[in-house]
Amino acid sequence: MRSNNDYRRDLWNGFTSIFLLRWISVVGQNIYTIWFYINKFLVEVMQQYISPALGAIYGMLFLEAHTICKATWYTLKKYRKDPQAYGLNQRNEPNHLHHPVLLLHGAVGSWSYLGDLAVALKNANIPVFVIDLGFGLPTEEMRKKVFNKIEEIRRLYSNSNKRTDNESYTGQNERQSPNIIQQEASTVKLIRISHGNETTGTATNSKSSNMIPLVDIVAHSNGGNVALYSAFTEDCSYIDEQGNLKFRSALEANPHIGKVITVAFPSNQTETKWMHEINKTNDLFNVNAKYDALMGYKKCALVEELPAHVEYIDAGHIGIVFNRTAHNRILQFLLK
Repeated sequence: MRSNNDYRRDLWNGFTSIFLLRWISVVGQNIYTIWFYINKFLVEVMQQYISPALGAIYGMLFLEAHTICKATWYTLKKYRKDPQAYGLNQRNEPNHLHHPVLLLHGAVGSWSYLGDLAVALKNANIPVFVIDLGFGLPTEEMRKKVFNKIEEIRRLYSNSNKRTDNESYTGQNERQSPNIIQQEASTVKLIRISHGNETTGTATNSKSSNMIPLVDIVAHSNGGNVALYSAFTEDCSYIDEQGNLKFRSALEANPHIGKVITVAFPSNQTETKWMHEINKTNDLFNVNAKYDALMGYKKCALVEELPAHVEYIDAGHIGIVFNRTAHNRILQFLLK
């Protein structure tokens, strides 16, 4: 039989192992933090004095090489099929409980590296739509793709509503007697005559026909620029050759866009001011990466105005899109 000394020795060894693992974890985290801030400084120097692109490449290679490999694997293997194969780009939530969400990727890559986020939202019964914007800084062509995709989503909901209305009306008619149907038809005819060419007096359920929801946008990295730019109408704004948003007239909100959630793209003072002028500050949310060397130069002004609309995640610029905590926070913002 084992003696009391043996039990005490085992207990001591257990406590020692736990303390050692904890110490290694803390030391490792401190080493990574120092490594991060050294490279963050180098990235800022390169972006300011040499080339923004060179600074971005350096930051990704030295700080997030592993997440770049993961994003590449997602693009070439895990999410290489058509988006509909994963339940995306379709209306899979018929009860109008949640707005559809459009995901926008960053300046490099495609929608595929956002696949885990898309599936997480879909599993929460949120209809998710994706689009490939291409490479590079924001352009008017990219924003046009977003506008066209939003119009495609709206048509999908409109057509679905019409089919639902027709099916509901057909089923209702089958249950009615011929006399009631004849009386209803006469009433509709009189209403249409009294209103000229108007179609308000119909026997269909016009309420459901008009239920075309706003489209929420979740955008990663520089896709956040495209998302913010898309919150304004084409009539009042345009994107110049340097990828900056310019206004040709008073600011007008895009009436078809709901919330804008940017990931690893802090909203600065200018961007929050734009959203304030179109009364959409309350629809703007940031999920920022705590270890983000690429966007370290951007001060998050939204956290000062609406701190509840900002969350910082223990992740890097690319790694944040694979982070489950980030997925949960985005979902909370969407359902807020």
